[in-house]
Amino acid sequence: MIVERLTAFCLVFAIFSCGADQPEGADFAGGSSVTDTEITRRQAAAPAPVAASPGDALVATDATLQASATPADADAVAALGSCYKGEPFACEIEVNISRLVNDRRAASDKPALVTDEGLAWVARTWSSTQLATGVISHDGFPTAREAAYRAEFGGDAGFFIAGENVGTTYGTQKLTAEQLAAELVDMWLNSSGHRANLLGNFRLSGVGIVLSADRRTLMATQIFAQ
Repeated sequence: MIVERLTAFCLVFAIFSCGADQPEGADFAGGSSVTDTEITRRQAAAPAPVAASPGDALVATDATLQASATPADADAVAALGSCYKGEPFACEIEVNISRLVNDRRAASDKPALVTDEGLAWVARTWSSTQLATGVISHDGFPTAREAAYRAEFGGDAGFFIAGENVGTTYGTQKLTAEQLAAELVDMWLNSSGHRANLLGNFRLSGVGIVLSADRRTLMATQIFAQ
């Protein structure tokens, strides 16, 4: 039986608006933005980063969490310790998205994005909210994301959330983690604005995937930080 596939996605970025280069059949929603001026102002006003403690977000430093990671299964992801409060299969998709994005960045002579597990958790919670409401949006971006990070991990994160891609797909229950990751990354790359986020001048990223109970619907968020 052919499973009907539908996709919808949106982005928010400093100089791009939602709906740029919309592929046929895509459904875009509006979004907020963080201007370069605002980022500069916040950077100048920020306190010095607080040293990490056991309760703070962990920034992945193991090379296996970078572009070279290709987990064979959910157990491999769990072994990497890269799934803070996440479901193993969803986290396997997240790791594969990060790998594919960094592969594309390498091909474009861009440095790899480092996975921050705090950002991944924030992205996951926003994906969960969107899945629950059935609406893809960037409501509250970026202040609500930063507030969620502080509430969970405490202290100053030492970075600024500056970009966000979101997307959803349906009919996902029979696809592997690798196939789902490839579909989402291809979807974003086929929009000039989303692609600009993926190849942007960021240093950190967090991917958050949430699936419905029947695995038929997937909601994705990728947050970018400087």
